[in-house]
Order: sequence, then structure tokens, then C-alpha cells
Amino acid sequence: MNQEAKRFLQNLEENLKSNLINFNQLEKLIRYFAQHYKYTRSFYNIQLKELIRARSEKLECIEDACKEFNHVDKLSFLRKEYVKNWGRCNAPKESVFYCGDANGVPIFEVKPQEGSYLVVSTFVHNIKPEIDLILPVIGVKQIIDNIKDGLIVDLLKEYDIQSRKSNEELIIDNHFAEWFMAVVELHPLGVRCYELTSILYRIISEMHKDANGLIYPSLASKVSGVNIALKTDYVERNLKVSRAFIYLVLSCDKELGTIILKPLKGSDKIHNDGMGQIEWNHSLEHYPNYILDPKIPPKILEFSHFTF
Repeated sequence: MNQEAKRFLQNLEENLKSNLINFNQLEKLIRYFAQHYKYTRSFYNIQLKELIRARSEKLECIEDACKEFNHVDKLSFLRKEYVKNWGRCNAPKESVFYCGDANGVPIFEVKPQEGSYLVVSTFVHNIKPEIDLILPVIGVKQIIDNIKDGLIVDLLKEYDIQSRKSNEELIIDNHFAEWFMAVVELHPLGVRCYELTSILYRIISEMHKDANGLIYPSLASKVSGVNIALKTDYVERNLKVSRAFIYLVLSCDKELGTIILKPLKGSDKIHNDGMGQIEWNHSLEHYPNYILDPKIPPKILEFSHFTF
């Protein structure tokens, strides 16, 4: 990144930290930066068999968990009128479907508490055998450096790095990726990091008229897969829940980051016909505990090993 661009971003961050600019002013500045320094992204046509999403709630017992997660809406995105907080890709009153391409990332990202109930759901295409997505990627270097294999990493290795005419765009992308991977509680900008990333999500999504969302690296588990943020209109038109699983969170090691889950309930009886009811029709208590380590690529949360 040249010195002029570097100073621009440094001044922007300083003004943001000092609360000298509001959200609308910030958006104008980032849009100017992206246009002036010709920041663009590659868009990939990606086919995935399923997407993984997780939610966690502190509840009294498994019966309460089955009641809490008894409808497909409880497993999908929060309706915008109920969105109160900033997220990586959303402002308050904006809804985004956050998910992942592998089971590890969504579980780590929701930061489940010990004793809470975790529901992990798989989303598939309504009709087709694969989910067909058009997505840009932010944090190319971070993803390639940390994830050893997989469809998305292979695409980045083959096309994204090799197609660059200069290193400038990659340097800017690295800087933007740091915003997406910031530990908000420890970062000097605090929650205002989310303003930066949600604006970038808007700008990048607008670069391609058929873009469905954005891929960005995971902070919670860099080696487990990637984060995917999808536009909710795409999700409503194309995706449905295929199966879902409830786990009890036995432990969460704050130092090591490991999570131990006990399988309790499973469902393949999910009514995506407008009623949206979920019947938790399988007991999974006889299956072994599942251990997730953020520093080790997870085995697939082998939904296939559940015999239903």
C-alpha cells in the first residue's frame, strides 16, 4: 500500500476512534477510498453441497431446547426488525445469514457457554443437489495461509493470487481483513470495527449485480473453514434446512479454546412447506462426545455417522 493510502486509512481509524465521524461520513470515506485506489474483488462461482449454521442458548433442560428450536425460523437469520446489534456484516435493523462451509467455524463463532444448548443445522438447496453461489472473498492471504485444503482455498490459490497485476490490492485486502478479524473487545475501535466491516460488506456486494454475499476469514478458528455472509433474499428463495442436531456444551476452555459437545437430539423431520415445524425425532445420547479444537482442522461433524 502506498504511503498516501496508508495515511488515509490511519487518519480514518484515528477519527473513528475519537468519534469525530459518524456512520454516514465513514461510509462516504470508505467508498471514496475504494474508488480512488481502485479496490476491486474477484467473484467466484462456488458450488457447495451444504452450509452449516449454529445457534446457542442458555436453557434449563433438553425439553426446553426442543421447544426453543421447534421452527425453521429459529435456525435461520434473525428478522431485521429484531436485529439490535452490529455484526461483522450488518448494522442494527439489517439482517444477514451468517454461516460456514465447515462445521467448526459456525460453532466457534457463536461462542457457546458451558451448560448451554447448541443447535447445529445444515442448509441445502431447495431443488438442486448443490448450492450455487457467486461470492467475493476478503482476507485472501489469511485464508490461504491458515486453511490447507478445500474448494474455496483451491479456487483462491489457482485464481486470486495469480491474477493480480500488482501487490497493491493484496496489501489493501490484508488491511481490510484485519478489520474483519479484530477482537472487538480488545481493539482500540471497539464495536466501531463492525461499522467498518459492514460498510465494506455493502461496497463489495455492490461490485457484482448477482453477488450473493461475502466470504471472510474466521477469527474464532482460523483453520476450521471460512465465514460466509449471505443476503437474506437469496436464502429465502433458495435454501432449506435438511437436518439439525442439538448438543449440550459440556465445557469451553477459555485458554485453549476447546469445546466439548454431547450429542442429544437430531431431526430429519423438518417441514419446509410453510409450517416450518421441526420434530426432534432421534435420540443421539448414545453417540460419543465431540471435541473441537480451534487450532486443529475439525473432522467433519460427521452428520453421516448418525444413522438416520
